[in-house]
Amino acid sequence: MAMRKKERFRGKLFWFYLLFYSVMRFIVEFYRDDPRGWVVPNVLSTAQAIGIPAALLAIYMLLRKESPSPKARKSE
Repeated sequence: MAMRKKERFRGKLFWFYLLFYSVMRFIVEFYRDDPRGWVVPNVLSTAQAIGIPAALLAIYMLLRKESPSPKARKSE
């Protein structure tokens, strides 16, 4: 994934990775046939229960407007 320099912010790659990993892990867990623990019996596995809030957090962090740091405000 190519990102332009002006569109980057500190941690953007991490949040994209977390989002991608969470979504893919959620999908993979549907195809797993071995019991690895359930949060909601036979509906939601532990990995899926962790993946949902992680994906929501990543989406929030990617969509929020970046506020300038205190150092940037002082220099203006």
